Amino acid sequence: MLETRIGRIGEILTSLWLDKINVPNEICHVAGADIIAEYHNIIYRIQVKARQKKDFNRHGNRRSVYAFQICKGGNKVKLTREDCDIVALVCIPLEKVIFCHVDSNIKITTRLKDQEFLKKNIAQLTWSQSVRALSK
Repeated sequence: MLETRIGRIGEILTSLWLDKINVPNEICHVAGADIIAEYHNIIYRIQVKARQKKDFNRHGNRRSVYAFQICKGGNKVKLTREDCDIVALVCIPLEKVIFCHVDSNIKITTRLKDQEFLKKNIAQLTWSQSVRALSK
């Protein structure tokens, strides 16, 4: 699947999950963000990172993780608060989203297993954690 299609599907799934947890949002590419959401009268800029397939190891075998690149540009510059407020990590095959605030200790390459996405209420839980951390 083309990277642009994967990104578009990731944006749609993120928007859907935000709707499911009662967070008004719009897909709109503004200043590096993919989605703008309003929560408790605060606007949040969300950058979506989506993965369709699991990662391969150096021997060419499929691993049990999805590898997300939490960066911008070809030089892999880590995202900062100037770029967005929240990063949405989308596992397309499972149709699940994990949110993390951009100031968290996420690595430029973040690897997550299926089990992380399958935790109960993961979208709502990680959204709440992210906005709480940003309000401090």
